[in-house]
Parts: sequence; structure tokens; C-alpha cells
Amino acid sequence: MRYPERSGAFSVQVTDDSLPINTGCYLVHYAGGKAVSVEKINGCEDPDLTVSIQVLSQLVLGAL
Repeated sequence: MRYPERSGAFSVQVTDDSLPINTGCYLVHYAGGKAVSVEKINGCEDPDLTVSIQVLSQLVLGAL
């Protein structure tokens, strides 16, 4: 994925019915146009984005 040049973070709540271990909330830190870290966190009261694994895959790959 492409990220802004400045640094920051966002949270994404993912649901995956095929592989439940993927379901959860992830915190993504980025800087310099790249992801710096991605960690699965416990609980996500107000995620920045809520998507299924299928939609997340489309966003990451940039294709339908």
C-alpha cells in the first residue's frame, strides 16, 4: 500500500469468516511512505476503518 510521507497511524477492524484468526483490530504505523509496523491489538472501540478481508485485499492490491 501507499502511505503519506509524513508519519502517523490508523486502526483497521478486519473480519475474516474463512480464517477467524485474521479477524481483529490492527494498528498500522507508517512513515516515509511505507508501513513501519502492524500489530494486532485487543479491542478497537472506534476503528478508522472497518472492512472484510475481501475488501481489505482489494484496497491493498488496488484491484477488484
